[in-house]
Amino acid sequence: MKKYNILVLLVMVIFCSCEDYLEKNPNYEATSEGYFISEKAAQESRVGIYTKTPSHFTDNKFMWDGMTDQLYDQYDWNEETSVSRGVLTPSSRGIVSGFFADAYKVISTANDHIANIQAMDESLFEDMTKAQYIADAQFFKAFYYFYLTEVYGGVPLYKEKVENIEDYKIAQSSKAEIVSYILQELDVAIQNLPQQLYNGYITKGSAQALKAKILLQNKRWDEAASAALEVINSGVFSLHPDYFNIFIKKGQAGNKEIMYATEFQYPEVAHSLTRLLVHSAGATPRQEFVDAYLMVDGLPVSQSTLESANYQNRDPRLYLTVRLPDDVWYDAVGQPIGFEPTQTGYYVKKFLDVDIVDNNSIHIGGTSEQGIVHLRYADVLLTYAEAKFRSGGFNQSVADLTINPIRQRVGMATVNNVNSLSDNEKWALIEYERNVELAFEGHHYFDLKRWGKQGETMTSLTDPIGYTIVWKDHFSLWPFTDSELNLNPNLVQNPGY
Repeated sequence: MKKYNILVLLVMVIFCSCEDYLEKNPNYEATSEGYFISEKAAQESRVGIYTKTPSHFTDNKFMWDGMTDQLYDQYDWNEETSVSRGVLTPSSRGIVSGFFADAYKVISTANDHIANIQAMDESLFEDMTKAQYIADAQFFKAFYYFYLTEVYGGVPLYKEKVENIEDYKIAQSSKAEIVSYILQELDVAIQNLPQQLYNGYITKGSAQALKAKILLQNKRWDEAASAALEVINSGVFSLHPDYFNIFIKKGQAGNKEIMYATEFQYPEVAHSLTRLLVHSAGATPRQEFVDAYLMVDGLPVSQSTLESANYQNRDPRLYLTVRLPDDVWYDAVGQPIGFEPTQTGYYVKKFLDVDIVDNNSIHIGGTSEQGIVHLRYADVLLTYAEAKFRSGGFNQSVADLTINPIRQRVGMATVNNVNSLSDNEKWALIEYERNVELAFEGHHYFDLKRWGKQGETMTSLTDPIGYTIVWKDHFSLWPFTDSELNLNPNLVQNPGY
């Protein structure tokens, strides 16, 4: 089977300037007329969808957790701190306006791809089936519509390629209608994607993991458990033995835990995550998050008999996730890394790949190349655990399948008395695991929303510079910005704004 490099179009697209998602045929894209006459064109079009990943899902993805009790964004470049403080208005910019436009760029590209592939003759396809070329696009539509519905609720639903700008100006569909649609799209994609490890392209397991995530977020517990169990029972994916290396370049090739990641290759295509973590120190761990880590024996600090001063004997994931005040890190040439001061005193250690940079290049953007992981097997295990709890089936055997292997990987004490725990204790166990295992990966904002704990959590925090955090119920959905309402007069503003 012929192989085409997934990086073929990355340089062309990632470094292009942002334009409004309503603009048709931007000048860096080839027109389809006379182009889709070979499978090579279909493959290049397929790669083009992957290259559209917005910065909110690349080097800025960890900042989603700057809207939670995990991280504090001291510069508020993307307005995550504004969101965390309850400053949400139709004039908001940053992630509130940018994600809407960027998500629709991917959806539009996916719809165009599907239309072009469908118009091609079956005889042109040899390396892959026509349906598989379409399946990637179906996955990406589901992925971005899922996130759109979570932050905005109902949004305009474009099921097919839009031919003119006026056809973009439609009212939003309900969230329920969109969720139903994307689950149908995923079911079709699952039938046509290969059952194999993730190798830079979406697989059957990738689509099944996304399906389980969507079902969980929409509180369809039994269906979520079934979808997650399909991934588990496939035997294709497994936990990577080295937790830290999941998130840096040297540990990602052939990694059996990664199910979907945006990939990079320095110097042709790179990002600036290392600079954001060290030089800019954009989003840094909150004290409340650091304090949440249990002792290595699985007990709270107040109950454990182990020495706890200076964060000794904590859950080992703390030391793999957070750079503590006394940590000294050395760069690739053995020099201590100089960290920019932060208002919390902590830094994100997860994702910090010191093997490929020296102390000078750390301060330069565009030098990082690790893949940004979006779906991984540990999340599937925790999805299954939570779904089983919600449906009344979380017991010792489920814990042994899900939570305990995750803990064993890092040397954390396992839980062997699940059947004797109260429901509150079982839930605390699951909530804790999602909080620390998936920290800074962009999941926690949606976890808090699903658990109905956004307001309670955010108003309990101490702002590092003394800002008063407020919460109103309508903040659970973001506003459509004034610019989007002007572009699409049929779009109806969310309640409360």
